[in-house]
This record gives sequence, structure tokens and C-alpha cells, in this order.
Amino acid sequence: MNSTSYSDLSFRLVDAQKPTLIHAHRVIVFSRCPYLRALVAANSRFVRNANEGIELRGVKPHVFIALLAYIYTDHLKCPSHLLGDLNRLAGKYRLPRLQQLCTRMLLQNAISPSTFRTDMLRAVNEPEYADLKLKLDDGTTVFAHRVLLAARCDYFKTIFECNFKEKAQTELALPAIDLDTLLTVLQYIYAGDEEAVISETRASIVDTLVAADRLLLDDLKQICEGELENTLQNQRAAPREELQQQLHETFSSLLEIADKFSAPRLKRVCLEGLTSNDQWPLFRESRSLAALGASSPSLLREIDFLCMQKKLTANAGEVMRCARSAAVVTVVAN
Repeated sequence: MNSTSYSDLSFRLVDAQKPTLIHAHRVIVFSRCPYLRALVAANSRFVRNANEGIELRGVKPHVFIALLAYIYTDHLKCPSHLLGDLNRLAGKYRLPRLQQLCTRMLLQNAISPSTFRTDMLRAVNEPEYADLKLKLDDGTTVFAHRVLLAARCDYFKTIFECNFKEKAQTELALPAIDLDTLLTVLQYIYAGDEEAVISETRASIVDTLVAADRLLLDDLKQICEGELENTLQNQRAAPREELQQQLHETFSSLLEIADKFSAPRLKRVCLEGLTSNDQWPLFRESRSLAALGASSPSLLREIDFLCMQKKLTANAGEVMRCARSAAVVTVVAN
């Protein structure tokens, strides 16, 4: 906000003092405030020099910055002596919730629900004002906005602000991410939308976790870990015997994912689940243990240590021996 970085919109405030130029970003301002969108469209034809900005007369700079702060963050940040001016400007610009926030600060009244999430979700994959195209392996193009990606994601910020060749490109390749996963990630970046993750299937949540790890979105990764933990708890509580039989397979597969993509919370849950009293007898003779021994010996050693602590095994190395036995049984059965 009020930064020249990725700015494609500016306002020139003219009051009794010296004119003030304030920088903004169309994708955010226009998504959140239809009145300003219409005002800019109506006045753009009369601006001789785009660098001069859209002229706003009689608006105090600090009040307008407070209004922009609300547009950008959905929070009220305004000195108390300017609340009255901000309240009037919010009314003029058709921002009823901001008016109610100002009024609540003055009179402690209730406010209407926030529209920030729905406002910003409209900007996801919206070509208007987009200054970047994200290219997927299948050739699909997703439109994006640098200002939001850089502000919310360290991965993109590093690319845009350091001397990588992608810095000046209008297209950026994102291999090994499918369209649905990328849209879920963008919904989180743009609007902090956790519901997109919660509504996904387990496989889709895993894809989102992998993408979040790659894009350095630790908060989103932790949300995915929490949702995967919930799916494990739900499956564990299921009364059907076949689901209980499959549970150790689910624990094992998610354990490898958690270990590979640095998801400590999920890893802990899976380790505890596999070494629980109800799952260990099934797991120790399963193909899952044999497969885990072949693909991740280090994880097998962690399970062995945990089993020793829980007194599920008497000697060190017993889990590795169980894995070799399970592997032999699997070969014979095939």
C-alpha cells in the first residue's frame, strides 16, 4: 500500500496543503471498492499525464491512507481524531462496513460481516489488471498479480526482487503443480481462504501441502497438516472393520510425505498412530511396513526407537526384522 512496487494506480490528493501523490494497485482497490473503480474509469480520459494520478479534491492524505489500509487489510487503522472524516469518506465511496467500523469506534455499535474474502477471491485468475501469467505443465495459463504474490509469498517475492531471469518475464513456469492445486494456493494467497483446503479430498490436501512446501507458504502447510490429521482421526473413529484395516496403510503413506516435505506435526501424528496398540499388530505384518523399509530406512529406525520406548518391542532392530519378514511374505504371496 502506497508503494511504487508493482503500482499501476495513483491518486493525487488536492486540499489546502501541497498536493500528495499516493500509489495503489488496481487489482486490490477495484476488487474492494466499486465506487473508486467507476471513479477512475470516468476520470482517466481527462488525465493528460498518467503519472499525475487521479485527482481527488478535499481529501486529507492521512484519511485516504486509512481508507486504503481498510481496503488492503479489512481492518480499521485510523487515529481517533480522524474517524469522523474517515466515516464521511467511507460513505462517499460506498464502503458501508468501514462506516460501521468507524461508528463502532465512536458509538460501540454492531457491524456487518466482512466482504474481504469474497472481494479478493474474485481477483483469482482474473485477467483484468493481471501482470503475470503462471504456466502449468499441460499448457494451462493462470493469471496473477505480482503485488499480491510478492506481499504474501516469500517464494514469489524472492523471484521478483532478486536478479533471477524470471524477474522481468511476464510468464512464469510452475511445473509439477496441477490447476486445481494452484487455484487453491492462489485463493489462500489472495484472500486467506482456508475453506478451499478444508473442502478438499485427502489426495488434494496432500497436493496442496506439497505445493505449499515448495512455495514457502508455511501457514498454508500447517493448515494442510491439520486437515490431514482430522481425516486420520475420522478414519480411526470409523466403525467399519475394513477402514480400520486400511488405516495403517494411510498412516504409512502420509508418514513418508510428512518426512519428505518437512511436516513435523503430521509426521508426529503418523508415528504415534503406527505405534498405537490397535495399529502396531496390523502394521508389523503388513506390506506397508515392507514398503516403508525399502523406501525409507531412516523412518523405520525412528519407528523402531519409538516401539522400544513404548515397550511394543523388546530389542533394538526388531522393527527392521519385521520389515524383512513382511517383505518375504509379500514376495511369496506374489
